[in-house]
Amino acid sequence: KYAIVTGANKGGIGFRTAQLLAGAPHRYRVILACRNEQKDAQAAIERADPVASVKFMPLDLANFASIRSFATAFNDCDDGGPGARSDASFQRTLVSLSDMD
Repeated sequence: KYAIVTGANKGGIGFRTAQLLAGAPHRYRVILACRNEQKDAQAAIERADPVASVKFMPLDLANFASIRSFATAFNDCDDGGPGARSDASFQRTLVSLSDMD
């Protein structure tokens, strides 16, 4: 099972989401999809749980070329084989309910 998490910089909500998904009982293969490599976040997750499977893949959601490149790289994931698919995707979002009147 794969989970793609954006905004997973250490200490943020994306980091905690990635940490929970990579750990027991879920054991997702977590992809940290960020503009900049999050070595400290990946290392912190792996240090806390050596069985966790966490991998960084570059993704800039404001850049269509980056999105295409991410999709191609994810599809060719080394341990997922051709046609790897995401079972869960988590993006940081903010919803203002007062604007929904």
